[in-house]
Amino acid sequence: MPKENAVEARAHKLLLDLAQGRVDRDELAPDASETFTRQAIDDVRKSLEPLGDLERVRLDSTQLRGGTKHYALTLIYQHRQLQVAEYDLANGEIEQFLIDDKP
Repeated sequence: MPKENAVEARAHKLLLDLAQGRVDRDELAPDASETFTRQAIDDVRKSLEPLGDLERVRLDSTQLRGGTKHYALTLIYQHRQLQVAEYDLANGEIEQFLIDDKP
C-alpha cells in the first residue's frame, strides 16, 4: 500500500476522529467548525460504524476553486468506498469536508 501524502494523512486522521465521535477543531476554519455540531459528529460516527475499518484514503485530484483548494478523495473502507470533497482555505484550514457515496 502506498504511503499517504499530507492531504491523505490529514483526511485519514479526521475520519478516524469522526468515527470516534470527535473532531480536531484546530484543523477547521470557523465555518467548518460550526458545521461539526455535536449532533453532526454523532451522525457521521453512526454512519461510519457499519463500514468497517478505514483502510486507505486516496487523493484523486487537486484544483483551485474560488479561492480555495479542492481535493477529491476516495475513502476505502473494509465494506465500502466513499468520496470526500475537501475545500481548504489559503491558510490550510478545512473550510468544507463533504462525505458522500462513491458512484
